Amino acid sequence: MTDVQREQNKEMIGSPGSWPQWPFLPIKRNPIIYPEKDIGLIFDHPGPIHVLLANLWDFRSIGFDRAKVEKLEYANADALLADGWQVD
Repeated sequence: MTDVQREQNKEMIGSPGSWPQWPFLPIKRNPIIYPEKDIGLIFDHPGPIHVLLANLWDFRSIGFDRAKVEKLEYANADALLADGWQVD
């Protein structure tokens, strides 16, 4: 990811009002490096960033129940991006 792309991703992550599927933001990472954990959703809430390891369609099918989905936690957008995630 270039520096420009990183800044664009940080801006989008930090602007939930701009998320097309608010309160969720679909994200992805390289499926070759992360074959089983390559798609996720960020949920708009205060505090650390939680990545729900599901796609939007599957998440809807379980009634948006966050307790039923594996999640990863990141302190901030920089940590999220450093782990290979980017806005989808």
